Amino acid sequence: MSDQLPPLDENLRALLDAAVPPSPSADFEARVLARLDASLALPPGPGGGHGGGPSGAGGAPAAGAAATGGLVTLGKTTLALAGLVLAA
Repeated sequence: MSDQLPPLDENLRALLDAAVPPSPSADFEARVLARLDASLALPPGPGGGHGGGPSGAGGAPAAGAAATGGLVTLGKTTLALAGLVLAA
C-alpha cells in the first residue's frame, strides 16, 4: 500500500494557494494584550514597582525577583502569541 496521497485537483490547489488567513486588527491585538496584562499583573513590590521583591545591597533586586519578572514576561508573550494564533 502506498503512503502517498493522490495529487489535488488543479482548481482546488489554486483555491488553497490563494487563501490567506485573516490577520487580527490592531484593536483586537491591543484588547488581547490589555486583558493579558490585567490577568497576569503582579501586585506592586515593596519599592512600588511591579515584581520588586526584596532588595540586596545597593538597592539592586534579588536574583529571584529578577528571574520571576522574566518568567512573567515570557508567560505574557507566550500567551499573547497563542491568543493571536488561535484568533487567526
